Amino acid sequence: MKYISTLLLLTFSLTGFSQEDLMKEAQAFHQMGDLSSAKSSIDQVVTNDATKNNGQAWYFYGVIYGDIYTSNDSEALSNPDSALPLAVDALNKAIELGPANFGALAELALTQLGNGALTKGVTAYSSGNYELAIKRFRETQIINPKDTTAYIYAGIAAQEMGNYDEVMRSFTTLTELDYNNPDIYLSLIYYSKNIYNDLDASLEWARKARKRFPNETEFMKHEVNLLIQTGQAETAKAGLLELLETEPENANLWFNLGYLNEDMGNMEEALRAYKKSIEVNPEYFDAVYNLAVYYFNQAADIYGELDDMDQETYEENKDDYEERAEFLLEKSLPYFQQASALRPEEAMIWNTLSLIYNRLDMEDEAEEAHEKYIELRG
Repeated sequence: MKYISTLLLLTFSLTGFSQEDLMKEAQAFHQMGDLSSAKSSIDQVVTNDATKNNGQAWYFYGVIYGDIYTSNDSEALSNPDSALPLAVDALNKAIELGPANFGALAELALTQLGNGALTKGVTAYSSGNYELAIKRFRETQIINPKDTTAYIYAGIAAQEMGNYDEVMRSFTTLTELDYNNPDIYLSLIYYSKNIYNDLDASLEWARKARKRFPNETEFMKHEVNLLIQTGQAETAKAGLLELLETEPENANLWFNLGYLNEDMGNMEEALRAYKKSIEVNPEYFDAVYNLAVYYFNQAADIYGELDDMDQETYEENKDDYEERAEFLLEKSLPYFQQASALRPEEAMIWNTLSLIYNRLDMEDEAEEAHEKYIELRG
């Protein structure tokens, strides 16, 4: 009995020693650059009952498979692309199992893998190889699924090559990662509508964007347009009116109602709503600007009609038409002045102001506005 116990103890010790030897052997092969032999040795270590929960073993497994991925050693693995997810899983397991020093090394290895894949992607993108760039950026996503940079770059590369499925996948993931950039939502709205002809999906993205960016009026405009295109304009209007009953001091709601009515062709209602928005908040730029542009465009239309007349008709109608146009420009002027005060850096506002001042024979003001326009335009 004592002999049997001693034999069993010896057997277990030799087994443990054998796995330790295999691990050292894998490290040695790895250091020599023989990835095929290193893989063969480390595969045995992590599948053995004695070492399958050894964090150190999984760390070396991850490092070896990571190098197989970066070297594309087809002799070491029949499909080198599969090495990356195996390496990532192994390094994450090493972090989970410990000990702490190998967990820290595994985190460093993951960072290096991710940076390497991202750099390769950027290099491929810069050379115009967008397909390879997307592949590398996807690999970066495997290594670090929460790295928003990899999804941004993948989406941009996909846009360059017209791979809209990849654009949608990458940008959708960014929204799930709470990446707060309005341009991502604008792209999703645009591609859903114009590439996939899916108005319902585009409308859904517009609504998600409004919820994420409540102060971005651009998304309300998209929602309004899409509601009209899907036959839901009256529903949208009813909803806004209901909200205004409980929030009458909400300038944004008044603006949205104005924009909706304008899009529906109800200009009198639109103008009332825009003016109400300004009454509630005199610094609500979009409402101020829309009123300014409306009156200015009305005047421009009259001048356009006058220009299209033959000489005789022009002489007969000139005074009447110009009087009507100047009346509208006078209505537009205070709104453009207010807009220039709210957004003094907007060059085109100053350019329009100079045109209005010229039409109204306000020469000094016209010159000043034009100089401001030239200064801002650069």
